[in-house]
Amino acid sequence: MSGTQNMNEHSPLILAIDEGTSNAKAVLVNQLGQVVARGSRPLSISHPQAGYSEQDPLLIWQATLEAIADCMTGLQRPISALAISNQRESVVAWNRASGAPVSPCISWQCRRSLPLCNELHAQGHEAMILDKTGLALDPMFSAGKMRWILDHLDDGHARAAAGDI
Repeated sequence: MSGTQNMNEHSPLILAIDEGTSNAKAVLVNQLGQVVARGSRPLSISHPQAGYSEQDPLLIWQATLEAIADCMTGLQRPISALAISNQRESVVAWNRASGAPVSPCISWQCRRSLPLCNELHAQGHEAMILDKTGLALDPMFSAGKMRWILDHLDDGHARAAAGDI
C-alpha cells in the first residue's frame, strides 16, 4: 500500500519506520509534517510452545525493506533523517562479524524467561534489580530474554564475552 503527495520535488524527507509486532510500517514525511507516502508489510509471529512468542528476524528485515520500497516508489527525493520505533522489549542476537541473526527475535510478549525471573526472585535479587535498572523483575523485559538466548546457544556466554554476538 503506498500513496504519494507532491511538495517540492527536491525538498528532503524524513523516513519514519515503525517496527511493530504485526506490521512493519514506513512513512515519508515532508518538512511541513505532511505524510508524503506510506508502506506496510505484515509480520508473522510463531508460538513454538506455550508461553513462547518469536519472530524470524530475517523476515522482519525483509518486510521493513519492502515497506520502505513502497514509500520510495516514484520518489527521487533525498532522505534527511530517519526515525525508528521498534517493538518494546523484543530481543534478537546476531553475529558481530556477519550481521546474521543467531537467534529468533524473542517477542516482548514471550514468557520463556519466567523460570529465570522466579529463580532470581527466590534468591532475593528482586530489589537489587529494581534499584539498578528501574525495572521490575518480569519476563517481558529484555535481560531475561538475552540470558535465555545465551544459555541456549552453543557456547553462547563465551561467544558474547568474546564480543562475537
